[in-house]
Amino acid sequence: MSQVIQSRAGVAAEAERDRAAATIALAPHGETMRAVVVTDTGGPDVLHVADVPVPHRLDSEVLVKVVAAGVNPIDLRLRAGDPGGPTLGSLPAILGRDFSGVVVESPYEDHALHPGDEVFGLAMVPRMPGSYAPYIAVPSVSLARKPARLSHVEAAATPVSARTAWGMVVDIGRAHEGQVVLVHAGAGGVGHFAVQFARHFGARVVATGSPRNVDWLAELGADEVIDRSQVRFEDVLADVDVVIDLVGNCTDDTGTRSLQVLRR
Repeated sequence: MSQVIQSRAGVAAEAERDRAAATIALAPHGETMRAVVVTDTGGPDVLHVADVPVPHRLDSEVLVKVVAAGVNPIDLRLRAGDPGGPTLGSLPAILGRDFSGVVVESPYEDHALHPGDEVFGLAMVPRMPGSYAPYIAVPSVSLARKPARLSHVEAAATPVSARTAWGMVVDIGRAHEGQVVLVHAGAGGVGHFAVQFARHFGARVVATGSPRNVDWLAELGADEVIDRSQVRFEDVLADVDVVIDLVGNCTDDTGTRSLQVLRR
C-alpha cells in the first residue's frame, strides 16, 4: 500500500522495550511454558495460568515467541460459550487470535522468515492453540512481517480487526473510485481500518462517530464526518453505494435507517 495504515491500540510499547523483548525471545526455550488456559466455559474466573507443553512446529509452521497478544470479542464469546456462537471443543484450551512476536524456528533454512524476524499474525482458534502463551506455532501463511513503525502492542491489535474490515470493504464492498462508502462507528477497532481501506481504494468515505473522534476520523482519511450526537445521518446523506454497519444489533435501528441513504 502507498500509505501505511494507522493503528489505534491504546498505549504503544516503547521501542526500546520491543527491542529488549526481541532479544529475550531468542533465548532457548524449555519443554513447558506458563500459559493462560480456559478450563470451562463461563466468566473470567474460568481463565487460569497453567504449565503446558511448548508447541512443536509441524511442516510449514513457524514457532513464534509471543511479545504481545490481542483480545477480541471472539475470545470473550469462546470463553463464555455463547449459544449459537463458535465453540472451543476440547478443554483446557488456549485463547487468543491476535499476536505479535519474534520468529524462533522457521520451516527450513531458505524460508522467507528467519529466527529473529519480527512478525505479527492470526491464530485460528479453536482449531489450534492461541496466543495467550509465551510461544505459538502457526502456518507461515498466517504471518506477516511487523512494520518497523509499529510496536508489538500495536501490531497485536491489528489482525482480526483489519481482516474483518478488509472483508467488508474490499472482498464484499469492492471499494473503488467513484463509490461512496458510509462507515458507521468509524473510530472503532474495525471501523478505523475500514475508513482507511476505503480511502486507499479511491472511494469517497463518510464516517459517523462521537464528537471526540471527529478530528481523528478526518485525519484517517474520511472525506466527511458526521457527529452522530448532533445529526441523523439519513437527514444529510443520499446516494451511498456501500454501508459498513459496525453499530447495528438487535436493539439498534442503524441498519434499517441506512437503507434510506442507499443509491436507488
